[in-house]
Amino acid sequence: MTTFKDKIYSAGLPIFSIVFTAVLLLLSTYTVFNSGISEKTVLGHILSGDCKEMVHSSSLWAFPFAVTSPSLGEHFCLFLPLLCSAPFIFKFSAEMRGCYRFAMLREKSERSYFRKLFFKAGFGGAGCVTAGYLIFSAAVYTAFPKSNDFPPEPFDQTLEALNTVRLRLNDPINRFFGVQNELLSCLGTALSVFAFSFLVSVLCFMLYLAFKNKYKAIGFMLIVIFLSEQVAKSTAFKSANGRKMLTLSASYLIFDTEGVMKRFDLNWLCCFGILFMISFSVYLAAKYLFGKRVSN
Repeated sequence: MTTFKDKIYSAGLPIFSIVFTAVLLLLSTYTVFNSGISEKTVLGHILSGDCKEMVHSSSLWAFPFAVTSPSLGEHFCLFLPLLCSAPFIFKFSAEMRGCYRFAMLREKSERSYFRKLFFKAGFGGAGCVTAGYLIFSAAVYTAFPKSNDFPPEPFDQTLEALNTVRLRLNDPINRFFGVQNELLSCLGTALSVFAFSFLVSVLCFMLYLAFKNKYKAIGFMLIVIFLSEQVAKSTAFKSANGRKMLTLSASYLIFDTEGVMKRFDLNWLCCFGILFMISFSVYLAAKYLFGKRVSN
């Protein structure tokens, strides 16, 4: 018999993760300096009608920039461990206190059961967070101006770091299909969100097996990301327009992946290789901890 608590774990927490991700991104600050429009959250710009004034200002207000700005990650990255863990870790922790051995018996082996748990934790958390980002992108797309709304602009040296003069339509997805589509421009960032969220999800899963406490696992990851952001600030450098670029921060790793790759002279194959090696290492560590937990 399905209880109310089971429904919360199965449907309520994933929905919470999706909605809270979209809300956090909408409440992130986005601004273009020296554009004549005051600094507000993305939602504030939408509700105040600033979108009508944006077309008479800088083209950096266009949709592709608004959904790929590292400023979106200021609060999003800090809450990412909670957003990734909510869809699975809470349900799994309840199962580990109860009938996990019966669930393991229904699988072919302990290895098969663990593999299912690991990928369910990773893909479940990453899928919910990515869905929230896509909902946010859809909301921005309906409200913010599009590329064709802006007149052509002369070449500006400050835009060189964005790899384009007018709009960020030179991303890998658009290059792969040989087009310049605004909706496709956010898919590359969505893939980065998914990959980073997957890594955080499996790390939280491994930490739960180590600490045997979901709150300690999530809290530990929150502290790690917070400290990494502080370290990134100490290693920041100034860009061409005088703004600080936090190259090593989670925000730039997610929302400006290609820019970080260029600064460190990496390609996509190297990034996938690094992600695979880290994920596989976490898999082996979590497998060891799970076997130790089950044997006790």
